[in-house]
Amino acid sequence: MGIPLSIIIPAYNARQHTSRLLASILPQLEPLDEVIISDDGSSEDQLPAQNNPQIRLIRNPQNMGPASARNLGGTLAKWQGRIFVDTDVVLDPGTVREIRTRLAEAKAPVALMGLVRGSDSSQTATRLKMALLRHRHEHTSNIAFIYGSLCAFNFPVSWPAEHRILEDVRLGLDLSKRGIAIELVPSATFTHNKHLPFHRLPEYDFRIAQQYALLQMEGSLGERFHTKSSDLAGIAISWLGLATLISFPKLYPLSMAAWGLSQVRNLRLLNSRTRLSLVKAASFLYVSQISQGAGIAFGILLGIRKKILV
Repeated sequence: MGIPLSIIIPAYNARQHTSRLLASILPQLEPLDEVIISDDGSSEDQLPAQNNPQIRLIRNPQNMGPASARNLGGTLAKWQGRIFVDTDVVLDPGTVREIRTRLAEAKAPVALMGLVRGSDSSQTATRLKMALLRHRHEHTSNIAFIYGSLCAFNFPVSWPAEHRILEDVRLGLDLSKRGIAIELVPSATFTHNKHLPFHRLPEYDFRIAQQYALLQMEGSLGERFHTKSSDLAGIAISWLGLATLISFPKLYPLSMAAWGLSQVRNLRLLNSRTRLSLVKAASFLYVSQISQGAGIAFGILLGIRKKILV
């Protein structure tokens, strides 16, 4: 038997997701483990009907964001080894064991991340997003971020509750600055079924890119994050294409061809990992990069305004 674990699940109006997540967790528990469902002010009961003494439900009186729900669960956890997992995740068999083993082996404070294997969602945008995320995690060295959907620690952590977006990235940056190792555990895999219909993709990418731009303007990212040249090229050329469409419509096909050439690797990756057509993959990627470009520009403007006011 390995070290006992506290598994903390922040939940907000996600009863159906919580049921699926618990079904993937419970067979992997050892007798001393506990599961804490930290309800973030939901309007519905987050505890599926079952009588299991290893599961307990705690509640925030109102919706305060996932970081606050994680902190509440962390303060009430019995064990030093703790796993945080989001409700829209399903753990693969053996994932808890892999994390438990690595936490037990650690001789110093360590933060662990699981590897997203993909998504079982019927939503195209979700499947494509998770495919890109998996590739990014697999090919990132010197990790300085936390992916909050599945992460673990062998020490108490305090999530930045004042932030509802990128709170996991901010936590990772803080831990990195403190010299705490952040490791990817490739054998701790899961599927992530984030609710992301295609019509919400522009808003989602805009908000995320805006927050990254603000982090960069604050100097928080430093040298830790480097956007791939193909992504930067895609964002720049996609916006150049829009400008061309407005000013020189006849040149628009040429700009789209240039964008496609800059994204060959990304498009092949999406096609191979999701089995979706290149046309669907290209549509997703183009809309995503247009939205990211707008978010980056807006974030930079907000950062400049903040510096001027200060």
